[in-house]
Amino acid sequence: MASSLAAIGLRRTSYRWPLSAAIAALRSTGRMVGQIAAVSITTAIIAQSAAPGQLQAKVFIVFAALLLACLPVIARVHEHRGPW
Repeated sequence: MASSLAAIGLRRTSYRWPLSAAIAALRSTGRMVGQIAAVSITTAIIAQSAAPGQLQAKVFIVFAALLLACLPVIARVHEHRGPW
């Protein structure tokens, strides 16, 4: 009975923890998928190269350029604080 009363109280206060947890999980999953894809693609490209060290340096430069290109977009994302 106590849990049902707590659930009613949470509904009344518009407590939305499960939704924000789901959003955080999706964000984390997206980051992990991106990291795995970047490492996999980089490894596949470097494995085909005759000079893997030089190619890896070029790949790192490309990733650094992508990160720098994304910084203005990242800075524009609104950071919400407080209740959803």
